[in-house]
Amino acid sequence: MVPTYWNIIALIFKLIIYVGFANAIAFPAIMNWARFNQAVVKPCQSLLLKSILLVLFAAVGYFFIQVGVMSETGISGMFDSFMMQLVWSSSVGTSTLYRLLAVACTILFATSKSFNQFNLTYGLSLVFIGLSFCTSGHVSELSYLARFAIAIHVLIALWWMGSFYPLVLACRHLTTSTLSDLMHKFGQIASFLVLILIVAGTYLAFELTDSFKDLTSTPYGQLLILKLILVIHILVLAAFHKFIVVPSLLKNKESRNSLIVSIKVERALGVSILIATGILTTLLGPGHHE
Repeated sequence: MVPTYWNIIALIFKLIIYVGFANAIAFPAIMNWARFNQAVVKPCQSLLLKSILLVLFAAVGYFFIQVGVMSETGISGMFDSFMMQLVWSSSVGTSTLYRLLAVACTILFATSKSFNQFNLTYGLSLVFIGLSFCTSGHVSELSYLARFAIAIHVLIALWWMGSFYPLVLACRHLTTSTLSDLMHKFGQIASFLVLILIVAGTYLAFELTDSFKDLTSTPYGQLLILKLILVIHILVLAAFHKFIVVPSLLKNKESRNSLIVSIKVERALGVSILIATGILTTLLGPGHHE
């Protein structure tokens, strides 16, 4: 498939959505584990609000891009009222609605001063984010089990990707004992969630390809394998953190710097994985097997 300017813009919007929702999912947990240290909380709150407003722009923009694609009449076709109604009634419209609801909930919990309101709106944001990824495009045609697996897979993956920035802040500003406790807790939760991530990802890989041969003979399958290789590398780095760097934090001052560098490398791999995912879902898709 030769990318068009519609595809490229749609990919950019989708990557913005990934990053913004990753922040929305991960930041509250890390801020809590960092004991609401203001050196961690303030930058995270600022970035979260900025990125979620970008998600609002990207979600609306992505919708109009799909309208333009459907109308096939150029930029003016993005605002064709009949096509807008048609796209809104499709899975794209459903996904857009869930994204907008997730944005609203994220803004509410990011600015909330009530613990109960925070819990409610944060929980709802997770539900809407998950639904937004399992109701769009070819995904909406899969079984309920596959769609549930996609929602869980996306939520865990975005939580992991969104954790890197606040973890770097924690490495720079927390006391050694607090940082050690945070990383230990993060490692425990991540170990459990990554297991679910792998199981769901493996199931989806076979659900979205017609056969094992498709994994090596089609562009979609080949990029999926590349994504898998990146995931393996990021898992190795995560294991390095958990079993080598974190246990040495209390004994070796240099371990903090090593952890920062390692997390930044992991973040770069995470960005590569998000880009690969965006290309898979925007430019290729399991139906493009030429």
